[in-house]
Amino acid sequence: MYSYSEDEYSNKTVKIGFRTVKLIQNQLEDGNGFYFLINGIPIYAKGANSIPVNILPEKGQNLKTIKFLLRSAKLAHMNMIRVWGGGVYESELFYDFADEYGIMIWQDFMFACAMYPTNADFLSSVRKEVRHQVRRLHHHPSIVVWAANNENEAALRQNWYGTANNFEKYHKDYVQLYVETIRNETLRNNWNRPFLVSSPTNGVQSEQEGYVASNPQSQFYGDVHHYDYYSNPWNQNKFPISRFSSEYGLQSYPSEATMLTATKNLEDLKCNSTFLQHRQHQPMGNSFVAFLISTQLDFPDCASPNFYKSFAYYSQIIQAEGIRRQTEFYRLWRSNLNNVGKGLTMGALYWQLNDVWAAPSWSGIDFNNNWKMLHYSAKEFFAPIILTYFLDAGDNLNLYVVSDLLTNSYNNTATIFVYNWNSTTVLYKEHLKVDALAEYSKQIKSFWISEYLSNAGCGSLLSAKTNCFIYLMLRDVSGKKIAPDNYVFPNNLNKSAIKTASVQVVSVEKADDTGKMFKISIKTDGIALFVWLDSGDIRGLFSSNGFVLVRTKKTVKFIAENVTSSDNLLQALTITHVKDSIHLE
Repeated sequence: MYSYSEDEYSNKTVKIGFRTVKLIQNQLEDGNGFYFLINGIPIYAKGANSIPVNILPEKGQNLKTIKFLLRSAKLAHMNMIRVWGGGVYESELFYDFADEYGIMIWQDFMFACAMYPTNADFLSSVRKEVRHQVRRLHHHPSIVVWAANNENEAALRQNWYGTANNFEKYHKDYVQLYVETIRNETLRNNWNRPFLVSSPTNGVQSEQEGYVASNPQSQFYGDVHHYDYYSNPWNQNKFPISRFSSEYGLQSYPSEATMLTATKNLEDLKCNSTFLQHRQHQPMGNSFVAFLISTQLDFPDCASPNFYKSFAYYSQIIQAEGIRRQTEFYRLWRSNLNNVGKGLTMGALYWQLNDVWAAPSWSGIDFNNNWKMLHYSAKEFFAPIILTYFLDAGDNLNLYVVSDLLTNSYNNTATIFVYNWNSTTVLYKEHLKVDALAEYSKQIKSFWISEYLSNAGCGSLLSAKTNCFIYLMLRDVSGKKIAPDNYVFPNNLNKSAIKTASVQVVSVEKADDTGKMFKISIKTDGIALFVWLDSGDIRGLFSSNGFVLVRTKKTVKFIAENVTSSDNLLQALTITHVKDSIHLE
């Protein structure tokens, strides 16, 4: 017999938040705008696409992992994550941390890269899925848009799956599934959030064309996905000038330590090994990675015992710098239109935030929750204020100050330093008085780079881009840094006169009494590119990593995950850079 007790009860606590959200698609002279208006403020979306926290759903609810990923996004100044439609609906914890950290969620429904059936049983199942997920998640203020699918509008229009001969049938199915079923069921349960039928899409323009636009990747409407593995990934002239870039990416390999969690056999990490081929799931992926490395760097020696370390390091350089240049390119267009009406870009979400296994991928954080060079770079290229540039096809260097802040910053000083590759001594410098205007991108200077460098003492017009590079700083009226330092390589690195430098860790000192905060002192006798620190078995985060070193001394902070000592950290640290004659042979 069951006995009733007034002390027995169940409860559920739900956190809620209040904000307004609109997806603005205002009509322009050429096309439409596309941006999110949060609490009446236009927001530039900065972030990444996420894939499942874990390939096994029961492990995808790990609090420590989810908190690390969302906190890492926050530390990199991300304000939006797109939960990709080829994965899973994430756990409550994921959205709870997004709410807490103020990270907007672009939530796809889980339909991606395929033509789906529309029989009655399937549509009934879809309605139940949509109803359940919307009711489960709608109280999270972080979710700012629902999107019915990933890339299926483009797939149908561009005949990815051989549907062109029966387009009308597939078009009818498309509307029946994504509009009449998913959209209608979503709006019945959550009418006050923006809804997109696909991504990429032309938004309201796609709707006017029967939900499948003639060009779903138009740079004059909606959002765009862009991947290019056949061009120099650092060439800004290859990037689209879109209204909103919701996917773009490059692959890299994770560290040797991460790969050795998938194999204990060092033979597997040799050049062209069967193991490395099997870990690569993108068709021709390793060939693409090798080609992209070769656009800037000499491909590592396949016979070297350090081949994999060099290969992974070089691939991460190409990825990090490529995504930096592409992201900053998108950011500088936030307030500008070119002569054909392209621009007013208001979002940059790269592919991808995280990883589901130890393998080559587009991620900035590897499967073992280590920041790759890309994520350290994101901490800079997503900073609230950046001093950046566009090196156009005519070799004109156009400098911009971009601010996402809501207040103006006046009377700042932008400094252009010219360095010869063979010396840490400044060859020439120029100071510019600039304002960082609220929510604005402003061009502050434009010049022909060959002439500028030649006049600075870098040699003839023909050799100047080979001999020198530019370093950029932005300081406020008190001399405080208000943007990450930046740099301009006027030539491909493998065509530049870079000299070998000796970079060393001089000392490691405690920064406080917790046993977790340390100061690392570094010295160099020359210009050092993409200096990479690795703390071995001591887990933690560096204040900066993968940086360009132009001064003879630099201090980097390190926060350890667990208590350790200065001596232990010093012994564990390794340091690498592009012209490292010791570690990369």
